[in-house]
Amino acid sequence: MTDEEAEKYFEQGTRAINEAIKKGIMWESQVDLLLQYTKLDEESLNAVQESNDPLMLDKIRRLWDLQKNMSNECDTP
Repeated sequence: MTDEEAEKYFEQGTRAINEAIKKGIMWESQVDLLLQYTKLDEESLNAVQESNDPLMLDKIRRLWDLQKNMSNECDTP
């Protein structure tokens, strides 16, 4: 994919995971693939709000909570 082709799908300066989240549940398989290699961040939470997709919203909130819980467990001695 050329840079010009990528610009059709992704805003410059954002992560691919967050752009896929914005696309909503129709991009769920891409979100799942990207989550194998990246973590959710604050921008991910903003992206899911922009998706206006209740299924994606539920999915990302559950994954965010799971990610936070796992991170807290790792921080506990």
